[in-house]
Amino acid sequence: MRIALYDDRHFSAFGAQRVMVSLATQLKSRGWEPTIITGAIGSLSALADEAGVAVHIVPIPRQLDIYSGEALRAPFRTKLRLARFALRYSREIHLAVKALRSDIVFANALRPLLYCAVSRIRTRRPVVWFLQGGRSFGLVSVVAVTLPYRIMMVSQGAAKALPRPLRPLLLPRAFVNSPGIDVSRFAGRSADREQTRQRWGLPREAFLVAGVGSIEHRKGFDVLLRALDLARDRVPNLHVVIAGSTRGALAQAYERELLALARRRALPVSLLGWVDDTAGLMAAADVFVLSSRQERFGLVTVEAMASGLPVIVTRADGSEETIIDGESGLLVEPEDPSALADRIVRLATDSTLRANLAAGGRRRAQEHYTLDRFVDRFIAEMERDQRMKRRPRSL
Repeated sequence: MRIALYDDRHFSAFGAQRVMVSLATQLKSRGWEPTIITGAIGSLSALADEAGVAVHIVPIPRQLDIYSGEALRAPFRTKLRLARFALRYSREIHLAVKALRSDIVFANALRPLLYCAVSRIRTRRPVVWFLQGGRSFGLVSVVAVTLPYRIMMVSQGAAKALPRPLRPLLLPRAFVNSPGIDVSRFAGRSADREQTRQRWGLPREAFLVAGVGSIEHRKGFDVLLRALDLARDRVPNLHVVIAGSTRGALAQAYERELLALARRRALPVSLLGWVDDTAGLMAAADVFVLSSRQERFGLVTVEAMASGLPVIVTRADGSEETIIDGESGLLVEPEDPSALADRIVRLATDSTLRANLAAGGRRRAQEHYTLDRFVDRFIAEMERDQRMKRRPRSL
């Protein structure tokens, strides 16, 4: 079975891209022929090369190489011009898929789904849309979501990203398949935490709270900093470390906002920028916090659980499904720094609770979020579809 896995975010090796490359790697080991298609040589192609997965570059026009919502905020005439470029680029993706003789196309987000439109319309080739998050943005998105043959959702909450009037049409095509990880990569806490902290200039004796994710408003890092401000009098050695990419104008503006808040309140916080070694960062921390305003899953939460970290997670339209409150982590409402501060203090002052949640989280990661389970479910759904297509129609 040949499969083309497409993501235009060539610069990114975030959770979504890591999941796609892991899926491709595992499919290859099971006899499939995967090829990752992207818009330029960059972090994504490097990740695929390292995993031994074939890469096909379809150069993306610079006019389309914009992210973090810039296109949505552009004037109407600019949007029309971008639409013309998008249609031409969609044809190029179609030609690449055709040349690769792919049986299935895997679109790793809504934008990749749009660029796969021509291939879907002209050949009726099955397109699987990996619905991970985001919301619907007007007519273009409404048209796009009707295209996929199947929709693979990261969580039940991901269904909220579908346009409400179209859900009765789309949900019968959907199945939930939460991403998995190689749990062995996160084999518990490192014995040499001091050296790990020293590598990033983090205080050796601090009670360290980690937040990891792209630096954008929906991730709620400002809420985490306000919680830090409320909790630090009760936990004198409290320190927060935040790691994530700041690519794009909106991300850089949000980073400046975080830095200004940290300076204004003299907060004990370290902003590391992008970090490749998330497993190392988890090993250095005492607690992980997912403070997102909107998050359909949160792969980094699973990585923290597999690392043996107690986690605090917001109820953010899907992310809460990763844990069982009080057993494998603690839940908190988004946009509530006071409640988040209380949970941080609770964990900082109760070592037994930390140990119990860490053990419960690691057990849940091993039982529910392994890479094998994720790939098995994907293959089972694709093979079921193939059997249904071959089934003779009754007269």
